[in-house]
Amino acid sequence: MNSTTKRFGGAALAFGLITAAARVYAQPAEPTVIPVQLTEFHYSPASIDLQQGHSYVLRVSNVGGVAHDLSAKAFFRTVTFAPGSADKVRDGDIEVPKGETVDVAFATGKAGDYEMRCTHPLHAMFGMKGHVIVH
Repeated sequence: MNSTTKRFGGAALAFGLITAAARVYAQPAEPTVIPVQLTEFHYSPASIDLQQGHSYVLRVSNVGGVAHDLSAKAFFRTVTFAPGSADKVRDGDIEVPKGETVDVAFATGKAGDYEMRCTHPLHAMFGMKGHVIVH
């Protein structure tokens, strides 16, 4: 191997390592999972704080004895859903039968303070409401 081949070989190796490292850093970050529990008659947590432009998975679990939903119509109008998640939100509502969990993946859009509430009869009146805050 002559000196020219060694130089080009070393340069090619260095270029390959730099390119591989750049691909690793260019990978999108995994979404942050936000667990939300629904029960009679509240959300836990009642306030969900998110950062604008970040990716999340709302993991909505109904640990109560009856069906509940998480309705945040204005908030869900501002997000970009991950593939397969838009079908889980109907008219801004995530319906969760008792004992089940629904994951909804999205990237946040517009900053704001958005109301969330359970739309089942009297649930919000008894305190099942809260906020999604996007900073």
